[in-house]
Amino acid sequence: MANRHRKRFKPTVQRIITTLPQSCYPVECLEGHYGFYVPRGQHNVLEEPSPPTPACFKEFLDSQPEWSRDMLGTLESKFSYEEIASKLRESQHHPSSACDGSVANNQGTFGWSMNLKNGTTIIEGSGPAYGSQ
Repeated sequence: MANRHRKRFKPTVQRIITTLPQSCYPVECLEGHYGFYVPRGQHNVLEEPSPPTPACFKEFLDSQPEWSRDMLGTLESKFSYEEIASKLRESQHHPSSACDGSVANNQGTFGWSMNLKNGTTIIEGSGPAYGSQ
């Protein structure tokens, strides 16, 4: 009766694919007398490997969904990302931020900036805003 719930896979390969569909996930398979099967239980789904950590902000940005890339893709700064990170870690700088947005003709826009206590703008961005009013 328990065997009826197992999914069986024959060990013969009919075709090879190089890219797995998004619906696939790693599982533990065991080889039995009649082929491979996925055992029942809670421990048969293997942990999915973590994606690689981006080496730079551009790699991070390229890995984001379109709406996020549009929001972050127009960043402007006279400082490198390493300098910005350093300034944010230094407590004496006391960063603050401001943002605003508007809608005209059913198209939203936004703008934001991050500034130091002395008024220096360290980074700012603007772009389209998705969604409804």
